[in-house]
Amino acid sequence: MFIFVIVIALCFLVERLVCFLSAENNGKIIHRWLTILPLTTYSLIILCAIIDFIQAKGSLNYFLSILGVFFISTGVILRRKTVGALGNQWSAYIKIFPEQKLIKDGPYKIMRHPYLFSVVCELTGFCLLLNSFYSLALVFLIQVPILVLRGYSEEKILYSLFNKEYAEYRDKASFL
Repeated sequence: MFIFVIVIALCFLVERLVCFLSAENNGKIIHRWLTILPLTTYSLIILCAIIDFIQAKGSLNYFLSILGVFFISTGVILRRKTVGALGNQWSAYIKIFPEQKLIKDGPYKIMRHPYLFSVVCELTGFCLLLNSFYSLALVFLIQVPILVLRGYSEEKILYSLFNKEYAEYRDKASFL
């Protein structure tokens, strides 16, 4: 079980790092720290969950672990759909692209920040998978406020670019 947990954690961290490093396509990066900080806290929460799991000597409540797999799966599927909806405008960073478009299709029909919601689902799921309640608390006490801050920063930029169109969209779709 321990090796399985390490492999899953490494997959999560490597994927995040690849996303972070491959996001240097065209466009003007705004608030670089709002990418670096969530990536850092994401990695630290996964590390804390692993340490918590090791200290518990691998004893698990399997119902919570299965629930964790459900949250992880939901997060991964939602993230994939979100990246697909954004197409060339996807970036790990907050960016303004030369021909920026307001995306309102796919998951964006329902919520304005589905990618951020998918991150919360993945982290929640990982903590539940390992039955790490301390790490789960960190998700909601640290990661969620950071992601909400990032979301509001994105919204401020989108409003400055799209004014009335974004205001109408904001009224129709939920934040998360």
